[in-house]
Amino acid sequence: MTKIFDGKKFAQNKEALLAKKVVDFKSKTGISPKLVSMIVGDNPASHLYLKYKQQSALRTGIAFEKVEFPESAKLDDLIAFIGEKNLDNKIHGIMVQLPLPARYQIRYTRYPSASLRASGLRVLNAINPE
Repeated sequence: MTKIFDGKKFAQNKEALLAKKVVDFKSKTGISPKLVSMIVGDNPASHLYLKYKQQSALRTGIAFEKVEFPESAKLDDLIAFIGEKNLDNKIHGIMVQLPLPARYQIRYTRYPSASLRASGLRVLNAINPE
């Protein structure tokens, strides 16, 4: 027997569960979770995907900060930005929107602190998916 998976309904249910958890977390701790996402360059698909992430975060009660860098941004500036966010105790997650422009062939996953890496990527699974 074939069962059709309703991805949209599944996502809506997961989002509703997360929204409830965020409300509970805020009421218990007084802390409002905040996610920072940075994007480098003008990849239209990446900008659209980031827009959806932002909408989802806001629907679930998570504050969202989108930071855009031009493709010409220096790697040192990107790493410094991530370093600043790593030290900000009001930030609870950092996402680096992929793909990065081709000239940034780095293992960026070492830069966001492991406790703040919202993408779930680590140096190990950036090389070998788990």
